[in-house]
Amino acid sequence: MILKPRLIITAMISIAIIFMIYYPVSILSDSNRYSPLVGTSSKISEKKDDNTVKGIYALMKVNGEINPLVLSLPYIEGISLRVRWSKLEPEYRKYEWEYIDKILEHVRGTGKEVMIRVLPGVSSPSWIYKEGAAKVEFAPHREKKRIKFGNQVTTPLMWDKKYLSLWNEFNDALSKRYSGNSSIVMVHMSGPTVYSAEMHLLKSKEGKKLLGDAGYSRDKVVNAWIAVIDNYSKKFQGIKLSLNIALPLKKDGTLEEILNYAASKLGTRLSVQGNWLKAKTASGFLPYRLMSDLNETNKEVEIGFQMAWSSKNNSANQGALEDAVKKGTDINAKYFEIYQADLLDAGNKEYLLKLNNKLVSSN
Repeated sequence: MILKPRLIITAMISIAIIFMIYYPVSILSDSNRYSPLVGTSSKISEKKDDNTVKGIYALMKVNGEINPLVLSLPYIEGISLRVRWSKLEPEYRKYEWEYIDKILEHVRGTGKEVMIRVLPGVSSPSWIYKEGAAKVEFAPHREKKRIKFGNQVTTPLMWDKKYLSLWNEFNDALSKRYSGNSSIVMVHMSGPTVYSAEMHLLKSKEGKKLLGDAGYSRDKVVNAWIAVIDNYSKKFQGIKLSLNIALPLKKDGTLEEILNYAASKLGTRLSVQGNWLKAKTASGFLPYRLMSDLNETNKEVEIGFQMAWSSKNNSANQGALEDAVKKGTDINAKYFEIYQADLLDAGNKEYLLKLNNKLVSSN
């Protein structure tokens, strides 16, 4: 029997539709496999209508790969990704998104969520200095930092306008790539920093002299943070933005002014986070006290913490995980970034299940 052309075409279209329904991934070309991953499971979209971030998040190593065992844990809501700026933009305006794309691809469909924290400072690409960014060279060991950074380290001058312009330009590209991706629930703000997204500057005697010689002033640091916060607010609309607070240099009101500006600018979009939480965190420790006061006076702003160390690997400094978490829940913390070693410790399983359920169901 000879089939009519119209019947052949109809049959071919039907087969193609069935193939696309049952094998959607297989038809992606390599070039499309790491395109911006917009959309994920309905669980995330339903859960995040109120723009809240709650629960336990697995803290990844800087530039680290996902551990499938961690991603499968029932008591984590997602992962906290940390990546160096130099990895994502090794050459000026030549972006390499594969690292973040792969992680989002792993997460997609699991019901888990992602926090993104891109690290500038000493993790900035070297080309920024060729483009005119001012720099400071210092010895990490004098700042009580591990020798892994090298004997002599270069970091951009935190308030330098060219540096901040290049950093904001990078974040423009980051937002264009990932805005609208429902797996991403938080972006950590950074810029006028040295080692991480925390607000620390150089604090040794030598470091303070270097900053003084470079023209340090309280206003310059405050204005640098205002410029960065404004850019994040404009580019990452509709997503939670976290300010990882620490004492930049000294108790001169700098931290308080930056925090107040962020709260007034971002409102309910702001999360204030401390990356120094441990069992013995003192109630009078300035950043902790500011977060406690904020919890009492501004219920719109969310509070969260990252553990200073792993309790399993560094119990002498960190103390018991439960004791550290209690310091956070005492001031109504909604989420915690916890090291993977502690999450994978079988002895913590029941505690973490109860903790995550309590956090997710909290008001």
